[in-house]
Amino acid sequence: MLRTFTVAVALFALLVSTAEAQTTLYSKTLYGGGTCNGQDIVAVMQTPWESVSINIVGVELTVFQGTIEYAFAGNSFSPDLMSLLGEGEVHGETFYPAGAAFPFPASSVTPAPHIDLHVFCASGPFQMYETVYYTKNAQ
Repeated sequence: MLRTFTVAVALFALLVSTAEAQTTLYSKTLYGGGTCNGQDIVAVMQTPWESVSINIVGVELTVFQGTIEYAFAGNSFSPDLMSLLGEGEVHGETFYPAGAAFPFPASSVTPAPHIDLHVFCASGPFQMYETVYYTKNAQ
C-alpha cells in the first residue's frame, strides 16, 4: 500500500513539474481580403501589438472565399517567409520545431516592422485569415 502511494505521489509530482515548465501559447488572428487582379496583393500588414517581444512558433492560413494561386505569411523583422499555401489550397498550418521561432519585437520599437500576408489570384474576391501563434518574452 505504501509503495502504491509513493508511486502515485511521484507521478503527481512529475505532472505538476511538467505543467509548471510549460509556456503559455498565445494567438492573434488577422483578416485579409480584397479583389484578385493577377498581381501580388499585400492583404495584411500588422505592426507589433504586444508590449513585450514575442517568438512566433507557428502560423495558420485559411482561405474562406476565392481561389488562390499562392498565399504566404511574411515577417519583415526576421527571415521573411513563415508559412505558404500553394495553388488551390484552402488551409495550412506551419509549426516550427521546439526551440525554433521567428522573433518579433515589442510595440514600442521604431521604425515598426510588420507581419504580412501576400496573396496572388487571378480574379474575383478573396478572404483569408492569418493566425499567428506565439510565446511572450519576459519584460
